[in-house]
Amino acid sequence: MRVLLTSLPIRSHLMPTVVPLARALREKGHEAVIATGPAMAHLDHVVAMPDIPAPQDFGPPPPWIPERDGTLDVPLWAEELVTRAAANILDFARTWRPDVILR
Repeated sequence: MRVLLTSLPIRSHLMPTVVPLARALREKGHEAVIATGPAMAHLDHVVAMPDIPAPQDFGPPPPWIPERDGTLDVPLWAEELVTRAAANILDFARTWRPDVILR
């Protein structure tokens, strides 16, 4: 089975659940990739989508560290951002043809 997992490019969203889930699926013989922004391209199983910015792209000068700097007030669900991210993911899905997409 081909599984496309999606997430915002935020380490605290990816590391506790999404990356381990992709690994577990692969260990069971499935194909699994994670569609997220370029900021997380260094992680295993990631396919970088160009139009999914990381929160620090909107915030104070890098490096923004949530544990130190606290909550970042950014428009992560702004219509334009959501539309561009969805278009990236759907374009990839049309080519890769997953059996299921998990968000």
